[in-house]
Amino acid sequence: MNGEIANEVQPAVQEAGANKHILFLRSLANDERIKILKLLMKQPIPAQEVEKLFYMEQSTASYHLNMMRKAGILECRKEGKKAIYSYVNGSLEKIFGEFLEGLKN
Repeated sequence: MNGEIANEVQPAVQEAGANKHILFLRSLANDERIKILKLLMKQPIPAQEVEKLFYMEQSTASYHLNMMRKAGILECRKEGKKAIYSYVNGSLEKIFGEFLEGLKN
Protein backbone atom coordinates (compact mmCIF):
# COMPACT_ATOMS: atom_id res chain seq x y z
CA MET A 1 0.00 0.00 0.00
CA ASN A 2 2.80 2.46 0.83
CA GLY A 3 4.34 1.90 -2.60
CA GLU A 4 1.01 2.70 -4.23
CA ILE A 5 0.72 5.96 -2.32
CA ALA A 6 4.28 6.91 -3.21
CA ASN A 7 3.55 6.21 -6.87
CA GLU A 8 0.53 8.52 -6.74
CA VAL A 9 2.26 11.30 -4.81
CA GLN A 10 5.50 11.40 -6.80
CA PRO A 11 4.00 12.82 -10.03
CA ALA A 12 2.27 15.58 -8.04
CA VAL A 13 5.54 16.49 -6.33
CA GLN A 14 7.38 16.51 -9.66
CA GLU A 15 4.64 18.67 -11.22
CA ALA A 16 4.88 21.19 -8.38
CA GLY A 17 8.65 21.42 -8.92
CA ALA A 18 8.15 21.77 -12.66
CA ASN A 19 5.65 24.60 -12.11
CA LYS A 20 8.16 26.39 -9.87
CA HIS A 21 10.81 26.13 -12.56
CA ILE A 22 8.42 27.25 -15.30
CA LEU A 23 7.58 30.34 -13.24
CA PHE A 24 11.30 30.96 -12.71
CA LEU A 25 12.08 30.71 -16.42
CA ARG A 26 9.10 32.87 -17.40
CA SER A 27 10.18 35.51 -14.92
CA LEU A 28 13.50 35.81 -16.76
CA ALA A 29 11.98 35.75 -20.25
CA ASN A 30 11.43 39.49 -20.51
CA ASP A 31 13.90 42.27 -21.34
CA GLU A 32 12.38 44.71 -18.84
CA ARG A 33 12.56 42.19 -16.00
CA ILE A 34 16.19 41.42 -16.81
CA LYS A 35 17.02 45.15 -16.67
CA ILE A 36 15.18 45.50 -13.35
CA LEU A 37 16.96 42.41 -11.98
CA LYS A 38 20.39 43.76 -12.95
CA LEU A 39 19.64 46.93 -11.02
CA LEU A 40 18.26 45.10 -7.99
CA MET A 41 21.29 42.82 -7.86
CA LYS A 42 23.31 45.95 -7.03
CA GLN A 43 21.02 47.47 -4.41
CA PRO A 44 17.48 47.35 -2.98
CA ILE A 45 15.11 49.83 -4.61
CA PRO A 46 11.57 51.03 -3.84
CA ALA A 47 8.92 50.02 -6.37
CA GLN A 48 8.25 53.70 -7.08
CA GLU A 49 11.87 54.16 -8.19
CA VAL A 50 11.56 51.21 -10.57
CA GLU A 51 8.53 52.95 -12.08
CA LYS A 52 10.48 56.18 -12.58
CA LEU A 53 13.73 54.63 -13.80
CA PHE A 54 12.02 52.41 -16.38
CA TYR A 55 9.18 54.81 -17.31
CA MET A 56 6.54 52.29 -16.27
CA GLU A 57 3.01 52.58 -15.01
CA GLN A 58 2.63 51.45 -11.41
CA SER A 59 0.67 48.36 -12.46
CA THR A 60 3.35 47.31 -14.97
CA ALA A 61 6.20 47.71 -12.49
CA SER A 62 4.20 45.85 -9.86
CA TYR A 63 3.50 43.00 -12.27
CA HIS A 64 7.18 42.58 -13.16
CA LEU A 65 8.40 42.84 -9.56
CA ASN A 66 5.79 40.44 -8.22
CA MET A 67 6.49 37.89 -10.93
CA MET A 68 10.16 37.77 -9.92
CA ARG A 69 9.20 37.72 -6.22
CA LYS A 70 6.87 34.75 -6.73
CA ALA A 71 9.67 32.97 -8.60
CA GLY A 72 11.91 33.40 -5.54
CA ILE A 73 14.36 35.80 -7.19
CA LEU A 74 13.33 38.96 -5.31
CA GLU A 75 12.04 39.71 -1.87
CA CYS A 76 9.96 42.64 -0.72
CA ARG A 77 9.86 44.45 2.59
CA LYS A 78 7.68 47.34 3.63
CA GLU A 79 9.00 50.63 4.98
CA GLY A 80 5.91 52.61 5.84
CA LYS A 81 3.94 52.77 2.62
CA LYS A 82 6.96 51.96 0.42
CA ALA A 83 7.63 48.50 -0.96
CA ILE A 84 11.39 47.93 -1.13
CA TYR A 85 12.50 45.15 -3.49
CA SER A 86 15.85 43.41 -3.33
CA TYR A 87 17.59 40.49 -4.96
CA VAL A 88 17.69 37.27 -2.94
CA ASN A 89 21.42 36.48 -2.94
CA GLY A 90 22.18 33.19 -4.66
CA SER A 91 18.59 32.64 -5.82
CA LEU A 92 19.43 32.46 -9.52
CA GLU A 93 22.12 29.86 -8.96
CA LYS A 94 19.98 27.84 -6.54
CA ILE A 95 16.80 27.74 -8.61
CA PHE A 96 18.61 27.19 -11.89
CA GLY A 97 20.65 24.39 -10.29
CA GLU A 98 17.43 22.76 -9.06
CA PHE A 99 16.00 23.09 -12.56
CA LEU A 100 19.03 21.36 -14.12
CA GLU A 101 18.86 18.57 -11.53
CA GLY A 102 15.18 18.08 -12.33
CA LEU A 103 16.02 17.64 -16.01
CA LYS A 104 18.46 14.87 -15.16
CA ASN A 105 15.88 12.91 -13.13
